[in-house]
Amino acid sequence: PNASESSTIDGVLGLPTVAQGGVHVAAKEYLAGCLSCRAEQAIDGNPATAWVTPFVGVRRQWADYQVPSPITFDHMDLQVVADQVHSRPTLLELSVDGKVQYVPVPALPVSAQRDAVDKVTLHFPPMTGKHIEVTIASIAPTYTDNSYSTTHVLSPVGIAELGIPGLS
Repeated sequence: PNASESSTIDGVLGLPTVAQGGVHVAAKEYLAGCLSCRAEQAIDGNPATAWVTPFVGVRRQWADYQVPSPITFDHMDLQVVADQVHSRPTLLELSVDGKVQYVPVPALPVSAQRDAVDKVTLHFPPMTGKHIEVTIASIAPTYTDNSYSTTHVLSPVGIAELGIPGLS
């Protein structure tokens, strides 16, 4: 699934456009076949849902958000799926109106409970803008069995909430 498919889905679901006061959301990709794994889930206020990357190309996945009016924020109340079947981000690239900051994510404990979510607040110098892009720059990898062979594959990252104030 790609950004244009996501926009089509948004239209079918009747989600408001930026011109209507909504948030335009796009992502490089999300877990194939999982409509509830789209980047919208990372800003929906529900930690039980998550933007989940595909298995292939976990690193360098991005989610892009455009809002009608600029927002200013200096932290993220990040919530990450941190269980035995998801990789976890260790570095985020945050781009706001083209200005980039790299935000380290501390090591998160791995829970034995499936879909467990860990919370961490990330602080950085204030950023202001209408175009916010979050890229998974580095991860703590988790591997899972490949059902088609005897090899292991990299598990996806799940971001339950980006926790950017003013972005929902």
